[in-house]
Amino acid sequence: LPTRGRRAHKWTSGSVLVVGGAPGMTGAPVLAATAALRAGAGAVSLATPGGLPIHAPAALLRRRVGEAQRFGSGDAATILEGASRYDILALGPGLGPEMEDFVNTLADGWQGPLVLDADGITAVDLGVVEERSHPTVLTPHAGEFFRLTGEDPSHDAAQDLATGTGSVVLLKGSPSFVSDSSATRLVTTGGRELATIGTGDVLTGMVAAFLARGLPPADAAASAAYWHGLAGRRVAERGVLTADDLVAAIGSFVPGV
Repeated sequence: LPTRGRRAHKWTSGSVLVVGGAPGMTGAPVLAATAALRAGAGAVSLATPGGLPIHAPAALLRRRVGEAQRFGSGDAATILEGASRYDILALGPGLGPEMEDFVNTLADGWQGPLVLDADGITAVDLGVVEERSHPTVLTPHAGEFFRLTGEDPSHDAAQDLATGTGSVVLLKGSPSFVSDSSATRLVTTGGRELATIGTGDVLTGMVAAFLARGLPPADAAASAAYWHGLAGRRVAERGVLTADDLVAAIGSFVPGV
């Protein structure tokens, strides 16, 4: 992983904007954003619906968008207006269902690397992904992959999706596959200990942070999956793993800045 220059400050050390949150799913975007900080991003902001109560660590910058508890389609334009200072957009954690207009407007309008996860994957139009001129990383688990493609998850299917859309596909599982148009990598560090709520949100934040730190998209996805799995395995040696445990441990495993 690239290290920071001696004169670096938070906005030159990789910045991430996490967009998500809905009633009953407020923890997901907080986990993703906190993980991005722990994985070495210099500045991380959280864009959430303005009327949604969220408890976030003090180190996170929160942007309240609108006044409702869920994003509306018009909120995408508001987010895009203030997003230009960020290097990476991570979209989807805890977003909720039926967000197609919001997600596709953001994905189409965002002029930078994009990490799509969870409800963002379910809502996105693959045609929008294919037309993007900047890198896109898709991070589906098996169910999300099937909903997105109509195919059972596999090495070949992940490669086909990556090739067809020009994206990087991180197909989460044990093992995980990371595919771009030229190759598929196998990541074997993660295991069944990661099969608990919230760990996918943590991985999303790590991918975003590694992109912000300067890794190419496929390298960022593969490295994030590797360190995410290794941290999960080590923490689980001490007892049952939760996503909060995983976030707290990331800084001890990920190479420093």
